[in-house]
Amino acid sequence: DHAGRLVAPDEGAHPDMESDAVGDDLGEDGGGYTAEERAMRVEEE
Repeated sequence: DHAGRLVAPDEGAHPDMESDAVGDDLGEDGGGYTAEERAMRVEEE
């Protein structure tokens, strides 16, 4: 599966205090996937 636009839980509004990379998948942007988004994949652990 593709991952769409990844956004931090606070949408980048505050300093990052989390040591892990955390984000929510908001799906594709209105114009479709960018090259970077198309390269991202969701894999089960």
